[in-house]
Amino acid sequence: MTEHVRVWDDRLLDGVFEMSGWQEKAYKARRYYHNQQWDDAETPSSQERLRLTNNVLRRDMDQMVARIQEAEPVMEAQGRGSEDFRLGQTWQDLIRFAEEWTGKLHDSVREVRRRCFSNMVHIGEGQEKVIYDAFEEDGLGMVLSEYVDPMHLVWDPDATSMQKRDARWIIQFDPVSIELLEEEFPRLKGTIQPDFPTFFSQAYQQARFTEYRTFIGSDGVSFPLDSPRYRKAYRKECWEKRVVRKQAYLLKSTGKFAQMERVDPESGERVMVSMTEEDFDGLPRVERKLYRAVERRDTEIWKSVWINRWEAEKEHQYEAEHGEYPYAFYSGSWDPQQATRGGKSNISWGIR
Repeated sequence: MTEHVRVWDDRLLDGVFEMSGWQEKAYKARRYYHNQQWDDAETPSSQERLRLTNNVLRRDMDQMVARIQEAEPVMEAQGRGSEDFRLGQTWQDLIRFAEEWTGKLHDSVREVRRRCFSNMVHIGEGQEKVIYDAFEEDGLGMVLSEYVDPMHLVWDPDATSMQKRDARWIIQFDPVSIELLEEEFPRLKGTIQPDFPTFFSQAYQQARFTEYRTFIGSDGVSFPLDSPRYRKAYRKECWEKRVVRKQAYLLKSTGKFAQMERVDPESGERVMVSMTEEDFDGLPRVERKLYRAVERRDTEIWKSVWINRWEAEKEHQYEAEHGEYPYAFYSGSWDPQQATRGGKSNISWGIR
């Protein structure tokens, strides 16, 4: 195990431990929603009692989700100039198109977001991952959304931004079939070992992940699961944001960052890119007076994937130029004592 993987494993374990209190409430909220709220109060003498429950909690939660789902997003195009305004209108049209679009392998944004909104209302955290699939639209490619299980996403606990813009790192860890992992990473074929769910448990300790306590013996020792369903390993995908400082140039007449025309080596098309220091030095002295040099604070996103103790995908800079994480967060009520948010179900327990 490299030092890089060890650092990320420690962050993941600490993140899961930090979310454990919220997670217990989240599982309780889901049980209440499915009319299983008597489990906590079950005793041997009351097991034979017939219980009739009027589950109005489920009705209330479904109505909240429906109101959010059916509400049209309020969008207003703004910009410093007319070209920015037109670009904003174009983006509005693209967003509306993307919400209804359904691909061959991916659901529409509306279908994905209904699950995200349900999690937001029920347990306080809903997450969506925005990615690009080059194979959709018959090879033309398409930006699409994927559902993220909030139980399998942790982030820097010191982040204060609702969208985790100031988070130093985010880790998504999903249990995936070893067969599928070997297809994705052929060089690891034959070396991947199942670590689901034992990664989150240690000998003589209770599982650190509530969902897996049923897989742990009464003495706290984990036992092997022979079923193919549990022959899985965690695909741990980590994202890290790094701050960089770059030299940039402002056009004095407009106050906008200067751009230069380039020829894209792949497509051959002419594109506009930010002016570099080399571009500025190559300008005539008279034209240089039209620009003002400034230091620009920017961010880079670095991504890596590891399985067991192996680095499946080497750390590399993510191709996106915007320097932001590919996740959207839909959060409920804020609790300053924990990084995760609370859902509406938690508030309703005492009332019920």
